[in-house]
Amino acid sequence: MSQVNLNGYSLRPIEEKDLEWIRKLRNDESTWSQLGTFKFIYEVTQKNWFKDLKKRDDSEYLVFCNSKSNLGLVRLTEIDRGNRSMCVGGDIILEKRGKGLSKIMYRLIFKVGFDLLGMNRLWLNVLETNKKAIYIYKKNGFRGEGILREAIYRNGKFYNYFLMSILAKEYYQDNQNK
Repeated sequence: MSQVNLNGYSLRPIEEKDLEWIRKLRNDESTWSQLGTFKFIYEVTQKNWFKDLKKRDDSEYLVFCNSKSNLGLVRLTEIDRGNRSMCVGGDIILEKRGKGLSKIMYRLIFKVGFDLLGMNRLWLNVLETNKKAIYIYKKNGFRGEGILREAIYRNGKFYNYFLMSILAKEYYQDNQNK
């Protein structure tokens, strides 16, 4: 996939030079504590993952950036071209959280998913405790689809996972009304 741009921001494929800052982002507790599963990422493991990633057609990992710096990581996984559906997610670097960048990042994700890849449905899972993310997803047009009850076990307690999605027709209708 090539670079995608919107209002001075971009999504571009990850490169080997990005691995260190991505590893720091993903290993930071403020990131992984909001995700469903956590495995500490080691340099050797990550380099092998990066090599394997190039061979896969069901996943894309992209850097969210502007002309000055990298701002986050975008995950497009479980890409099902037959059913035109994929899982999406993104992590903003610590220093840039709370500055409205998630809205821009998701607009770029929608551009890739709906406009470039022709997907009909973009979906994600979010921990019930991640209230900020749920708010952001709803504000960006995602709707609740269901609950994966007690799907995540953390710190001696089970938590629900909320399944949310946005359909192409909802995305295009929303953009038409703006």
